[in-house]
Amino acid sequence: MIGKFVWAAVPFAEGDGRYKIRPALVIAQAEMGDENVFLLAPRYSAADKCKGGNEVVMDSDDAIRVGLDHEGVLRFNREHIVAVKAKDIRNVLCGIDRLSARKAEAIRLAARRLGCNL
Repeated sequence: MIGKFVWAAVPFAEGDGRYKIRPALVIAQAEMGDENVFLLAPRYSAADKCKGGNEVVMDSDDAIRVGLDHEGVLRFNREHIVAVKAKDIRNVLCGIDRLSARKAEAIRLAARRLGCNL
């Protein structure tokens, strides 16, 4: 599932049990006991302007190619990466291989900066 976009229950930063169903990119997978855990780079809305740093902008065409509904920003900063259990992934979409070679490489580079290989 690494390198695929998903809709997942992404927890709020407050850690109070609340979450929002967000599109995200699976950047890593690990086993913790008898559960699979996935690291996600959530996609934020275009209204959440780029803040610089390790981000990749996805325009409307990119979004459509991978099964999403609109443009946004993938943030590969440690404070935005979230871990979820398999049960929190609601729907699996397409992978980055559906994007242009240039966009896919930008995503791979951003993930590598975090130590993840897509």
